[in-house]
Amino acid sequence: MGMNQIKKLENAAKAFQQETIDTGRAKPDITLLIICTGGFTQAVKKHIAGRKDFYMSDHDGINQIFAAYGGNYQIPLFKT
Repeated sequence: MGMNQIKKLENAAKAFQQETIDTGRAKPDITLLIICTGGFTQAVKKHIAGRKDFYMSDHDGINQIFAAYGGNYQIPLFKT
């Protein structure tokens, strides 16, 4: 996953926050979860490093989450 996708997500989150403000509601806190079995570019990793509004998971992370909730096999990585 590259920076273009990350910027789209950030822009969507900002638009949602602005919409809530415009309608008289409190600005919501937003946490984004990005998942990519193909991995993340170094630019993405650097961009979100240390941020509290992002969670990221790659293929290994997905398998660890799956195992933590009782999954007993590795989710396969399909390549085309």
